[in-house]
Amino acid sequence: MFALLDDYDVQETRRIAKEEGKAEGKAEGIAEGKAEGIAEGKAVGIAEGAVQKGIEDAVSLIKELHVTLTKAMEILKLDSKYRDQVIIELQRQNIEFVE
Repeated sequence: MFALLDDYDVQETRRIAKEEGKAEGKAEGIAEGKAEGIAEGKAVGIAEGAVQKGIEDAVSLIKELHVTLTKAMEILKLDSKYRDQVIIELQRQNIEFVE
């Protein structure tokens, strides 16, 4: 039985375990990072889609119901920071509007 212990290298066993632990930790970190990145990307995409939809809806209100730009944004609760984007889209479509 003691002969088996003579062949057992504690330092080598620790080194191997440490390497395995690092590899496992790195793999878990990469997987978690990818999952977080995907979730964050989806959230940004959804938010950007909602903003684009709001801009399109504002243009439609102005075009079809002839409401003012301010009123369209108020009805849609569209943040004023998107006002310029609505104006650009109105101009792109050659739609006359009142602010």
